[in-house]
Amino acid sequence: MKKLSALLIALTISVITACSGGYKSADIIVFSQQGCAYCEEAIEYINDEVKAKKPNVKLVVLDIAIPKHRYALQDYMKKFKIRQTTISTPFIVVNQDSYLIGWSQRNKRKLLTALGLETSLPKRIDQSNASSQEMPVDAPEVHEP
Repeated sequence: MKKLSALLIALTISVITACSGGYKSADIIVFSQQGCAYCEEAIEYINDEVKAKKPNVKLVVLDIAIPKHRYALQDYMKKFKIRQTTISTPFIVVNQDSYLIGWSQRNKRKLLTALGLETSLPKRIDQSNASSQEMPVDAPEVHEP
């Protein structure tokens, strides 16, 4: 129950931050969707394990069911040159320069490496051996002015 309360508080703070545009300054952005067990596992891991090692890490969780958040996901897909019409969740952006798709033991290590908490791996973080839940990304594209 205590973990669930902490997760709900973190999600509420993240949604407020995201709605104010503060997600771009986050260390970790988790694009998730309701009912995605892998998303919940990733968020819990970041809140419990990553923040224990690096307390100042800023996490923002964005629900892709919200159009504004889906547009943000599309922007990151474009940034990382991901040309898919569907995307799996969790989709995790780390330090605005790398990403993970799905959640697995391997992606846990890659996340820690990208945050400088473990030995280095290549900067590009792929999705091999990851567990995820697919969701179509069919909202209209957003263009910067």
